[in-house]
Amino acid sequence: MGIVGVFFLSEDDSRAHLVSMWVAPERRGTGIASEMIDSVLRWSRDHGARIVELWVTETNEAARRRYRRSGFVGSGERQSLPSDPSLEEIQMTLVLSER
Repeated sequence: MGIVGVFFLSEDDSRAHLVSMWVAPERRGTGIASEMIDSVLRWSRDHGARIVELWVTETNEAARRRYRRSGFVGSGERQSLPSDPSLEEIQMTLVLSER
């Protein structure tokens, strides 16, 4: 159906990183993406994250909309996509706790 990953960097255990989200084309539009994001957010909260961050290509408007519906907002940070520097990525974040 799909994959998603989440991890903490060793130097900052307050920020979880959502990575490698993908949903099989035949399962898109069925709510799987929402369930996967909710699972990442739940895991992140349970492990003490205050913020969840992700990078998404600027041209992937469908993914950006999906993340915005889950509460993510653009941070203003940008970078070249490591695997294809001709594409730009934008960072999106979701604050889980202000602690």
